[in-house]
Parts: sequence; C-alpha cells; structure tokens
Amino acid sequence: SIFYGSSITIEKYSTAPAFNIFLKGPTQAVNMFNENIPNLMEQLKAAKLNVGRLEAEHEKFTFRRKPKTGKKDSGSQK
Repeated sequence: SIFYGSSITIEKYSTAPAFNIFLKGPTQAVNMFNENIPNLMEQLKAAKLNVGRLEAEHEKFTFRRKPKTGKKDSGSQK
C-alpha cells in the first residue's frame, strides 16, 4: 500500500480554537494526500470541525549510528 508508514498528527492548542492536521508519509502517499486535501477540508467543515491547518508533508527519517563495539588497536605493544 502506498500509505504504509503514513501517519496523521492532530494538534490542538489551548490558545487556538482550531485543529492543525498534518498528514505524513512517503512520496506517493503525500502526492495522494495533496490531491485530496480540498475534499478532506470540505468534509471536515461539513462535520463542523474547525481546522486551522491541513498539510501533507514527507516523513522525516532519523538515522542513528550503531555504537562502536570494539576498541581500536593502536598497533603498538609493550
């Protein structure tokens, strides 16, 4: 599925009366989200939900290095 790994984040702040909705995923999913944002916004308004922002964005990947497991040999022995 093009939506594998996608996520929906809904934010609500006490100082703002609206929701911020972020759709994240791989490139194909983001393209599909962007094509359908107007329809989704229309449906959310019909449900009387106050949405401030509705955006699609690419998933940000986090790379972590493996910890070093061995000590580096300096080559000199005493």
